[in-house]
Amino acid sequence: MSCGRPAAWKRASDLFNAAAIAFHEASIGFGDSRLPEGKLMASGPPFDDSSIDTSKLGSLRAEYPAGSFRHKLAIGAAATFILLLAGVAAFIILRNDPRDGPNGRLLATAFFGFLMILPLIGLVVLVRRLTWRVSLFANGLVLHKKNSVQVVLWEDVKYLYEKRLIQYGAETDHTIRIETDGGDRLRLDALFQAITPLADAIRQCSNPVLLAKAKRKLQNGEPVSFGPLKLAPDGLENGKHKISWTEVEAPNIEKKGPGHHLVIRKSGKRSQWYSCPIPDFPNIEVFLTLVSGLAQVGK
Repeated sequence: MSCGRPAAWKRASDLFNAAAIAFHEASIGFGDSRLPEGKLMASGPPFDDSSIDTSKLGSLRAEYPAGSFRHKLAIGAAATFILLLAGVAAFIILRNDPRDGPNGRLLATAFFGFLMILPLIGLVVLVRRLTWRVSLFANGLVLHKKNSVQVVLWEDVKYLYEKRLIQYGAETDHTIRIETDGGDRLRLDALFQAITPLADAIRQCSNPVLLAKAKRKLQNGEPVSFGPLKLAPDGLENGKHKISWTEVEAPNIEKKGPGHHLVIRKSGKRSQWYSCPIPDFPNIEVFLTLVSGLAQVGK
């Protein structure tokens, strides 16, 4: 599915896609196969949650359930570990000589019971998340949890963060985080089926709204925040440090260590004026689009 993308974003998209080679957050597991865009993916009946006012959300585009291969693999690993601990505990308890009294059995039961607490909690959380799903609408999304829902409208999105990990040419992790103007947070990860198409759809739908909001602020003479970095009509601000558009060199995405960073330099300077890991920089496509236009105007 597609919500439209302005042609002016070509350079921003090219730079962003270059960073997808090795986003630096470490992870384990396997990625999901990419599904065709716009395909309705529903693990249960179509969206019918009467507790949600869908008048602002617009039309339903697609649904993405949890229960990815990585999700099921994590459940299997947790269950196997618990059974292994239980088996070892049973073996020790049964082998305990009754003539030694109950202390040995009690100690083994307490020790292995303590070791199983965290795996049990993790298993319960993972199993509960099997019922989660994301409903993607034209104007927002709904995250359905077991006993609650979380609604996010594109117009309420403040920051959009994305982390990806590519290993040996295959995507092994993908996480997208959303922060709203009201302070709400939402995190979607590889436990969802087809997380990459879902993340792409969220980016394609929210970026035009974020770009329009940013342009309105700039037209009113207000700076636009990208975390600690602020983009103003006359230049960039990073705390007490400022740089005018006439001094800004085109930003680059450069590999540093295990990941990629957004790097900004002053014109003619080799030293970095600003650097930030890509996964920690919000709304990067919007930022690159705005900088590309304003830097050209400033020169």
